Amino acid sequence: MEIEEAFSFCQWLSGKLGIDVSIPTEEEWEYAARGNTRNQYPWGNEFDPSYCNTHESNIEKTTPVRQYEKGRSLFGLYDMGGNVEEWVNTKYHVYEGGIEVVDDLTESLGNDYYILKGGSFARGGDLCRVARRHGKHPDPVFRFTGFRVVTRQKQHIKVGV
Repeated sequence: MEIEEAFSFCQWLSGKLGIDVSIPTEEEWEYAARGNTRNQYPWGNEFDPSYCNTHESNIEKTTPVRQYEKGRSLFGLYDMGGNVEEWVNTKYHVYEGGIEVVDDLTESLGNDYYILKGGSFARGGDLCRVARRHGKHPDPVFRFTGFRVVTRQKQHIKVGV
């Protein structure tokens, strides 16, 4: 899935429902994953492959939502870590006071790409850390992406699975 498909779906759903539907920003996604905590993962601070579907789980394909009860976020959301990487409506930028990182992604994508969050079944558990941010890797083995939707009504944000 490409981010343009996520944007198109949100535009279609907005018209169908008559409300603003979009993919979350990076900040919204991280809040949905860990609330006001500093947790490394949606479920706490220690990685555990029995809490999510990552490379370490050796499943090698997506799993149904709700398979990993222990891996839910503080808000009860499933698969904020693992299963498929999720697009957010934020382009890569260096955090204020941070340092610019040059890696294979910035070399191939430049500094103007949308961020993916949460890791996937094809990637290691390090990538499902809440703060981890990366772009779509050009290698097709890492093509497993999806998205969540948020609705904005009267200054309230609702996050859905």
